[in-house]
Amino acid sequence: MAMPVAAALAARASVPPGELARYLRECPAEYWAHAGSGVAQIWLEDPHEEVAADTAAQWRDLARSMGGNLRVIHAPEQVRTNIEFFDRPRAGAFRLMERLKKTFDPSG
Repeated sequence: MAMPVAAALAARASVPPGELARYLRECPAEYWAHAGSGVAQIWLEDPHEEVAADTAAQWRDLARSMGGNLRVIHAPEQVRTNIEFFDRPRAGAFRLMERLKKTFDPSG
C-alpha cells in the first residue's frame, strides 16, 4: 500500500531494523515499511487538526525511544507552525557533523 497523496499527516520514521516491527505495532498509523533498513513511511489520512501536532510528537518520541528519528513530510496547513518537521540530531551525532564540517569545509 502506498501513502495516499492526500494524507493529512505523514512522516518517515527510521529505527534500528530489529525495532521496526515493535515501532509499527505501537504507532497508531497506516504505514509501508522496509524491514531490512528499519525505515517506515507512516500516515493518518484524516487526523483531527487539534491532535495532529501531538500525534507527530508521539511518533517522534517513540522513534527516539528506540534509537531512531522521525521527519514529518506532510502536515495540515492549519497546524504546520505547531509541528517540528525535522528531528534534532542527538548530541553525539551533532558533534560528528561539526567535525565533518570542519574537516571538509575548514573555511566554513
